Amino acid sequence: MEDRFKDATGHVVTAHLAIVQLEVVRKDMQAERKCRNNTEQGGGADIRELVEWSIGACANASSKSHDVPPSIFNEWIELMVKKVNQKADEMQTPTRAGGKHVTNEQHQEHAAQVDKAVKTHDAQVKTLRRKFVDLEADKAASTYALVCKSHLARQMMEEVTMPKTHVKYAPK
Repeated sequence: MEDRFKDATGHVVTAHLAIVQLEVVRKDMQAERKCRNNTEQGGGADIRELVEWSIGACANASSKSHDVPPSIFNEWIELMVKKVNQKADEMQTPTRAGGKHVTNEQHQEHAAQVDKAVKTHDAQVKTLRRKFVDLEADKAASTYALVCKSHLARQMMEEVTMPKTHVKYAPK
């Protein structure tokens, strides 16, 4: 690991994304997206179910923030889900690409390449998380800090066990 990512103790503490070796992971992080498994909300659900859940969550949030009944969004939800399903069906069907017919073999080969890229991406994230903790910094969900796990654990233990780390103010 390059010294520029280390603090005085030799532990990695950085918000610099150059530490992330796989370009696709780095671009995801730069695009202010969190690296998460798709199973967080849907428990391994189909992508269509996740999108439908997301549309419903968006409508519920809008309902609450604008103080209107959730039923007001039902027609919009149905329309959005219908459009998503149509697009998903189109994407799953081998079609013409660049004016040429895509054979089933070409479609399968492309799907295999995408699957390999996703697995490489997931493996890189897993490797990164074995050694480091990715934290949100500066109260901004889009700002990352990568911290060595042992260093973070040591800091947390110091904070918990050190007497009077915070002094209570008592006015005279």
